[in-house]
Amino acid sequence: MESATNYRSVGVFGDAMIEMLGPTDVPFTIFVPSHATFLDVPIFRNLEEKGKQADVLKTDSDSYIIMSHLLSFGTVPKSILSKLIPVGQEVVYESLSGSLVSVTRVPGRGFLVNNLTCMVTDLHIGQFVIHVLNGFVMDSEFQQSLLQTTDSSNEEDIDEEAEKQGLNEEEEEVENVIEQKHQSHD
Repeated sequence: MESATNYRSVGVFGDAMIEMLGPTDVPFTIFVPSHATFLDVPIFRNLEEKGKQADVLKTDSDSYIIMSHLLSFGTVPKSILSKLIPVGQEVVYESLSGSLVSVTRVPGRGFLVNNLTCMVTDLHIGQFVIHVLNGFVMDSEFQQSLLQTTDSSNEEDIDEEAEKQGLNEEEEEVENVIEQKHQSHD
């Protein structure tokens, strides 16, 4: 685990997550997934592969909606410094989403957040405290939907691939799911 005091980039998607929170003059702790963790999710991997990482900040995109949810699960409205968490004790905080975030310092394992390992701790930008994790802080329902998410801007590629594989019925189902997601976000 690396400990740092001055903020530096935590990857394009992590930086976007921090930027979305707004002015840094309010004490918040943000548990940011590593860049490699973001790339485990199809929508972010597709943006990376197409060189369109900045699209995550477009407020009308699916990636922005997903990032907003991740931000609400991974942000606590107070400063949490790893060194102030007693070794061997679990401390629980409420995130902006209302879900609980458990933090612990474990001998030999370091600083853990919901059993995820902090790769970098205690980065500071203004009054924000940033910890970089090897996973996402979120509830299980959102996790299940996140890992199944497909970038809707990539619908033509999906349609083309489905036709190649002769999966017309599945194609219709994918289109229906995407349409429902858009309707639920409107």
